[in-house]
Amino acid sequence: IQFEVLEGAYKTSLFANKLGRMETEKLYLRKVKRKRALLTKSADERYADILAEQPEIIRQIPIHKISQYLGIRPECLSRIRRKSIS
Repeated sequence: IQFEVLEGAYKTSLFANKLGRMETEKLYLRKVKRKRALLTKSADERYADILAEQPEIIRQIPIHKISQYLGIRPECLSRIRRKSIS
């Protein structure tokens, strides 16, 4: 959706405005949760969280992208994955 169309919907529709705010809040909370996890959890715990919350991502996204998201090197993620299998 183009930004101008979205902005117009926000101005003319109370429902669109509320829906937009709710989605923005969800995105913000997801970002805060990720930052907190990067600061407080180990790489093993962060990988386990992704595996539990979104297992389809592990199958669809290359390992180097997942490792970037987790804030670790691909080699470290490979070791973590090997440990979780055994």
